[in-house]
Amino acid sequence: MIVETLGLPPDDLVQRGKRKHFYINKDGSLKRKSDVATRPLRFMLEGYDEGIIDLIEKCVKWEPADRIDAEEGLCHPWVRNVK
Repeated sequence: MIVETLGLPPDDLVQRGKRKHFYINKDGSLKRKSDVATRPLRFMLEGYDEGIIDLIEKCVKWEPADRIDAEEGLCHPWVRNVK
């Protein structure tokens, strides 16, 4: 699902992966790529609250450094407004 949502991972991330041979061909293409159709997260979450979509988008990133951390997540307006 993450490939469907974010597209293929960045090449440098793939090269760091210990299990890349299970998912990536030697030429760098995704194995069974024909099975993957990109669908933006917003499309998949259509009808959900905008705040939760924003929070999920900030959590679901290929690069861990690009994701929000726990403190940022707990300070997110959607979390703060949950009753």
